Amino acid sequence: MFTPSARRNVSALALTLLLTGCANQAAPVQAEPTPPTYQLVDDLCERLDHSWMIDLAETPPRYRSIPSLPAGKDHRRCFATAFDKDRRTLIQVQIDTSTPSDGQATLPGSSQPFDGLGDQARIQFGEPVTGPSEHLGGQITTRIDRLAAVHGTAKVWVTLTVHAPAVPEKTATEAVLNDYGNEILTFMAAVQ
Repeated sequence: MFTPSARRNVSALALTLLLTGCANQAAPVQAEPTPPTYQLVDDLCERLDHSWMIDLAETPPRYRSIPSLPAGKDHRRCFATAFDKDRRTLIQVQIDTSTPSDGQATLPGSSQPFDGLGDQARIQFGEPVTGPSEHLGGQITTRIDRLAAVHGTAKVWVTLTVHAPAVPEKTATEAVLNDYGNEILTFMAAVQ
């Protein structure tokens, strides 16, 4: 027979083993949701919300699409361009999409990670350059900002070029690029 102190030690050891066993039980593994399969959209630029561009230029944009690039059938490019009435502001958005994705969001030069958009995204803000413009009449500031995003089988690049007496702040540009990225992925997922 065990002495009372030995019983307490055995009971404490048994309780410790029991609690340790409970704590180490593996939680059921939940499968990660499968990202949607994406398709290319031929009239993508016409479908996107360009209200910020209309507010800045005060004219509706014009559209141009390149349905299939020579590099392959899995890549599309389109443009939305707006001039203001005085032709002092020129805004252009270039959208490139491709499927299947190679899994990397890349941009030329320096860029930084951008959270909350797909599996991976990077953003790059260009430095504003101010100088005289013969075509736009007077001192004009130009800035080119870019976004690259990858989600599932989709890869998206957005290039935003603004030539104007004053360009939008980076925070406003970041919001516009994020909105474009989300809209594009939504349209590409909806096409079946």
